[in-house]
Parts: sequence; structure tokens; C-alpha cells
Amino acid sequence: MQRLTDRSGWHHSSPETPGPGASSTEPITPPPVLKPEESKVDGLAFLGLSLSRKSDRGHPDSVTHQTAFDFNNVIDRDYEYLASTNDDGWLVGGGEPGPPQSYKLANKDSAHVEIMRIGTYRADWGGISEKDIVE
Repeated sequence: MQRLTDRSGWHHSSPETPGPGASSTEPITPPPVLKPEESKVDGLAFLGLSLSRKSDRGHPDSVTHQTAFDFNNVIDRDYEYLASTNDDGWLVGGGEPGPPQSYKLANKDSAHVEIMRIGTYRADWGGISEKDIVE
């Protein structure tokens, strides 16, 4: 059994080369970010421009922050050209409504353009405080 690590840090077992008595159901070791006591991840702080827009095809709690772009006109919600998306599905064009309209996780529209990535508000981790940004 080969043990593989993907870019997210998850360890997976590869069934291509199982050893004697090996199982392809070897437990997956979560990345340290899921263990707060072993992590220095403090979320992701950034300044950006929200492009979210409520849509009758999307999540009912989505809000409209702009009307110039209707992402439903450019995304392939019916998967005619794309095979699939991740569990979030489309987080633009109103987000994912969830069952029964969509088998994806229900999520509000989170379309945005990141203008400046701060990383963290914790100065002791190399970030900058929200107060310093405003001032």
C-alpha cells in the first residue's frame, strides 16, 4: 500500500500497490489545520470586492452586492461542459441552493475579487491588525 500526500496535506492510501493483508481503507490522517492545538492558521484576512448576487437558482440567503455581472450566464450549472465541481459546487451566481434543487452543499454566493491578501490580523504572526488597516 502506497501512502500519498496531496497538496492539501491529506494522506491517502493508494490501492495500486497493496502489500500482503493490506486494505485500501487505511484511515486518512487529517492535516494539522484540523487540530487547532497544532496549527498556526488564523483564517484568511483580505480586502476585496464582493461580486455576490442573489439568484432564484441559488441559495435563498445570498445577498446582492452588484448587478453588473450575472454569473448564471457564464457558469455551467447543468454540467453540460464540465464533469463536476467539488462539494461546494458553484459559489457564484447565487451559490448552491442545496437539496432538492442541487445535490451539492447549500452555500451562499461568495463571489469576490481579492485586492490585497493580509493573511492574518495577528501582528505576532506577520499580519496587520484591522485597526491599523482602518487608520
